[in-house]
Amino acid sequence: MNRIVVGAASALALALAVGCGGGGQGATTAAGKSEIGGGKSISTGEMPGGAKVKAEAADAFTQAVNDFKQHEQARDWDDAVCTSVAKAFLAAGRAQGGKFPAAHYNAGIALVHCGKDGEASSEFDIALSEGRELNAGKKDPEFHQAWVQKALIRFRKGDVPGITDAINLIMTKGFAEDATANVEAFVNLGMLYRERWNRDEKNPDRTKADDYGYKDDLERSQFWLQNALSINDSFMPAYNQLALFYLDKARAVGAKNAAKAKKVAKADEQTLELGLLVSEEASRRDTEYAGIWNTQGLILLELGRTGVATGAFRKATEKDSKFFEAWMNYAAINLSFRSFDEAAKGYKAAAGIRPKDYDAKLGLGVATRGELDYHLTQKVKIENLESRCAGNGDDPACRALNPQQAEQAKKEHTSKLLDLYKGALADYEECIKLDGGRPEAYFDRALLVEKYKSNVGIGSNADGYLEAAKLYDEVGQKFSGNPNPAWAKVAEDAKKNAGYAREAAEPPKVKTPPAAKGSAAPAGSAAPASSGATPK
Repeated sequence: MNRIVVGAASALALALAVGCGGGGQGATTAAGKSEIGGGKSISTGEMPGGAKVKAEAADAFTQAVNDFKQHEQARDWDDAVCTSVAKAFLAAGRAQGGKFPAAHYNAGIALVHCGKDGEASSEFDIALSEGRELNAGKKDPEFHQAWVQKALIRFRKGDVPGITDAINLIMTKGFAEDATANVEAFVNLGMLYRERWNRDEKNPDRTKADDYGYKDDLERSQFWLQNALSINDSFMPAYNQLALFYLDKARAVGAKNAAKAKKVAKADEQTLELGLLVSEEASRRDTEYAGIWNTQGLILLELGRTGVATGAFRKATEKDSKFFEAWMNYAAINLSFRSFDEAAKGYKAAAGIRPKDYDAKLGLGVATRGELDYHLTQKVKIENLESRCAGNGDDPACRALNPQQAEQAKKEHTSKLLDLYKGALADYEECIKLDGGRPEAYFDRALLVEKYKSNVGIGSNADGYLEAAKLYDEVGQKFSGNPNPAWAKVAEDAKKNAGYAREAAEPPKVKTPPAAKGSAAPAGSAAPASSGATPK
């Protein structure tokens, strides 16, 4: 019988996440992270048009900047902190008693750190408007950064057309008269061209030569990133994006070479090594920049150096405990090693950062199920050894068996089983609440019930099998014929598993030999199904 036993997510591929920096969940998307940049200072004591900053406004502004830097260093941004810092900048604006564009801009930057893009966009609009008014209608040279931030807000909506919209907004409005003053525009253009290369394959502009002679988005990405570093060779986001560029280029070169040779695509190793050199140089320049460690892990993993990659992802989480992508990567690579406790640690941290992220919750359920399986297997091993050793003192393993220690170990494993089962079940049910249109959690919930419900002490084997069959039926009915081939395959697997589970729920039929001639013995009855603690 070709039994399907692997859950829809229990053999998770390493869906590794790209992130450019640490923290700031509002600055991330599923595919990458934009560079927020820092707030503005007022070192000259003047604003656009030569307006003077009042002493009390400057003091309040400086205190707000110090608060901003403190939270940026601590990476402790949350809704309350973002709102508080934004209010501090706006209070400086009120102290000015008039227009104060830098206060609104910095308030927007603080709000972006917590994903409050709508509120942030309003503050950027006010900064732009006040800057123009203070300049008496002249071209605004001061807040080109605000246009970059508005472009990134458009990008973070997550739709593919938004990538090109953001590129166009930066290209038309994101540069000052002195373009060297806006290195953030350079870096984010590099990031956006990478994003379009990876996510917008049907866009003809992706592979169209531009007026500067760059033939595709990868070449354009490289141009902007290298120019950013030529302006500021210590700007870590530029290093990080350049390393990611080499990762993308290595994959593109590998795919092209594989197509020519009709082989399976493999990233170009020489190009990967260039990306690794960039990431290593960056990590030496600033060991505290979390994003470069995550990028280094991605490159190392592509090179097949999984052990070192794991260490890089772990270092990224140590530098920034709120770095969602790094935690997801750390968890995924540990799951592939069957290091379920570390995988659960990573997914739990990621789910804490983004409680409504389906994949983080799903991964936590899978890792928890792996932990459950470990404790159940260890308990069964002890029980099997005890059974084998009953009355047998000749077996060396039996002579080494300490009954008291064995009993204590069984208790410890048993105490874990029910909690882990309930935890995994809760994770899957939370996934279903978050997105009932995806099949993975439905399937994995059914598998969890089938394999473990009776083994953690809830009902009989038959009860577990029958409940699992109903849950598998639900998956089959809900996702059968789904236009997504992978989801339709999950539905077909669920239908098969439902049948197997119902078969397993039936007690074994025992054939009773015919009674001896002249015997009055009644016909035998079928033996009851066993309810031992062995894994199904």
